[in-house]
Amino acid sequence: CELLLRFPAAAVDGVRWQVLLQKYEEVHKVRINLAELGYGSPLSAATTLLWDVLRVLDSSTDNPLLAVEDSIALNPAPCSAVSWPSLYKALCDIVQEHGQEEVCCPGPAVLTSALKYLLQRHWHSSFDEATLAYFTQDGSPTKVKKMKHLLQALLRWRDDWQSSKAASASSPLMKALAPRLELFASKRHNDILLC
Repeated sequence: CELLLRFPAAAVDGVRWQVLLQKYEEVHKVRINLAELGYGSPLSAATTLLWDVLRVLDSSTDNPLLAVEDSIALNPAPCSAVSWPSLYKALCDIVQEHGQEEVCCPGPAVLTSALKYLLQRHWHSSFDEATLAYFTQDGSPTKVKKMKHLLQALLRWRDDWQSSKAASASSPLMKALAPRLELFASKRHNDILLC
């Protein structure tokens, strides 16, 4: 379960079973034989092993497309990349509550240098962008180094969600991701603004 939570794509578009299995085998250095474990197919293994968080997007028996329930994606969890929609919603709330008018932005804006403290106050007390590592949809590992990189990834994931068929479904996730955030260079500070 914890491995699926390291895929941002598991919040919306899903992750293929084969990618998840490959990452599991790499991380735990063990080969998985589903038949020996009593599972007739990857779909039956996934629905049994991940029953408490799983949403199946494509139920092909050999390589199902797996995602997490919206409640998991909307739960603040600083070391879990799948909770990026929760983080995005918190950023939207922070911009509305703490943002200042800036010439270059269409609405209120917050300096990125202030975001870590604000996220620790309004999202999760353990937030630290430098501790976030995740897997891309194909399983490549990625480590966030700076707030700017995290924000760029969040905006990209949100835009991908917006352009996907997932954006048409009515859900709490849709409500959380509806506002559009943007990054602008500040004209008054040597910093980036989140608007």
